[in-house]
Amino acid sequence: METLPIFYSTQTGHNLELALWFVNQFRNAGVDTMTVNMATANPILLTKVPTALIITGTYGMGELAFEALPFVEKLRQLSLTHLQCGVTGIGDRYYHNDFCKAVDVVAKAVTTAGASLLTPPLKIDLEFTADDWQRLNQLAIQLIQIVQAV
Repeated sequence: METLPIFYSTQTGHNLELALWFVNQFRNAGVDTMTVNMATANPILLTKVPTALIITGTYGMGELAFEALPFVEKLRQLSLTHLQCGVTGIGDRYYHNDFCKAVDVVAKAVTTAGASLLTPPLKIDLEFTADDWQRLNQLAIQLIQIVQAV
């Protein structure tokens, strides 16, 4: 069974907490996982795994976190046609049209590189709703099933 990498970027800690929630879900299902901070990660790792999860935050007026920019720029240059990926992130609905815009930026970068998204990008508000938890659980289940089938 493959190790499932969880790439994350965070400035406030919320997306790291979400990454650790996923780690707990995966480990409870017997899936080996590792968390990788996008600030120091080499996206070439995505060429070596069949499945990954990317969690990103949106800052300011819909901007990708500064520390995630080099990761996303390099990601766009890769061939990821083999990759099945989940993309999610926490944002603040206060920003209305810019809410979780970085999640869309990352999803576009991943699909531009040829990867398949398991679900539409999951945009999660700081104030988690029951629907948010349901969508996150569904993504976790899909990732677990794929990794266990390999």
